[in-house]
Amino acid sequence: MQAPANVPPIVLAELATDDLRTAMYAPSPGKNGKAVLSGDILEALGKRHDVTGRPRNSTAQAELVPLWLTAHQTRRLIVAPTQRVHPDDLLDLVDLTQATATQIVLGCDHGFVDTVMHAVRSADPVQIAWPSNLPNTLDPTHGTTPGHPAGSRLWPGVDSGNQIGKAHRWGAPTTIPTVEYWTFYATARRLLTPEQFAPVHDLYTSVHARLTTWLHDIDHANNLTADLAHDSLKTIVEEQDSIDAVTTAIRAAQAAYHQAGWYLAVDERELRNGLVRFPRANTDPTTYDLLRGYYEPLRAATVALYLAGATCTQIRNTTIGDLAAWHADHTRPVAGITVHERAHPYLRAALLARTLEGPTHTDPAFPGAERRVRLDIRQAATDLGIHIGDANLDETTPIGARRVPRRVIKLERLT
Repeated sequence: MQAPANVPPIVLAELATDDLRTAMYAPSPGKNGKAVLSGDILEALGKRHDVTGRPRNSTAQAELVPLWLTAHQTRRLIVAPTQRVHPDDLLDLVDLTQATATQIVLGCDHGFVDTVMHAVRSADPVQIAWPSNLPNTLDPTHGTTPGHPAGSRLWPGVDSGNQIGKAHRWGAPTTIPTVEYWTFYATARRLLTPEQFAPVHDLYTSVHARLTTWLHDIDHANNLTADLAHDSLKTIVEEQDSIDAVTTAIRAAQAAYHQAGWYLAVDERELRNGLVRFPRANTDPTTYDLLRGYYEPLRAATVALYLAGATCTQIRNTTIGDLAAWHADHTRPVAGITVHERAHPYLRAALLARTLEGPTHTDPAFPGAERRVRLDIRQAATDLGIHIGDANLDETTPIGARRVPRRVIKLERLT
């Protein structure tokens, strides 16, 4: 693909997509060899140099290129500018990607299309037109934005529906009033802006209504105990993904208990000590993208399953057959959980990597020492900055578990 006159081919970076269906990188001029070439490609797919498990040699690194391109279902790899790249490197690029469904797009400056076509003539290249929605003349106000989502107007088969947006959050931290439950709702309504108060109102009324119905049924039969009260509080706390939401839910619960004739005291300092050591109950979907930094497919897949809610024991017990069944039908659970869409590339990569080793259907998908799963999960916190949770990683506790000790609540009958 030849850029128009006075337009740098680097603007092709605007075609790169967040989901890596279309990726792009700028090659180094001259002859660099497969080691540098494969490193550039893997870096374009998000691999980092400062993580555990980097390939020990250039051969191992080159073998990862087709695996990760297939795992991410990368359909186009744009390389530009290419007129100063050695022909051997361009042909090595073709060779590295030959076993994949990835198309290579070589971008060059205006006037160099014949040079690049001649360099890769043995690969039977086809010249394609410059996309009509990219600049045709030099425009100083037009900036390049690598990773900017492309639309179907630019490439057939790449549509905006394939783009993955940022995850919705409960809301930014607000000034939740630090008052007792009997004045909490009114104070929040008075102090917060309408935008801040809206999620507080929705959560508060929802929790209050649920507990009011539950308390009516269970207290009517005289079955309410401190243990059941603790279980009810633990349930609503585990559903929240921020301290503000936890505070709001607790105040709603206390109000519901009061309305039912009970005083529910909560030691919030003790409760917070148990919560801050744990990540949010539901993993932010964008967190999965951090796993692109890993070279090792099994390491990335292990952490992806844990982030999705699988326990260490469930991950260790997963077989090749389980991954194969999931690959055939993505609605099937793996390790007891439903795999989030953003985690799919890592499981595909793990299945490909294990399949190359020739295992049987019943062999473990994640082989290794007993402690390997826990170590991989713990290492991700250091390598990628992922909030994994408590230092004492439990074999049977998922990432979303909350530590709500029995001692944080006291239940008394109001007279």
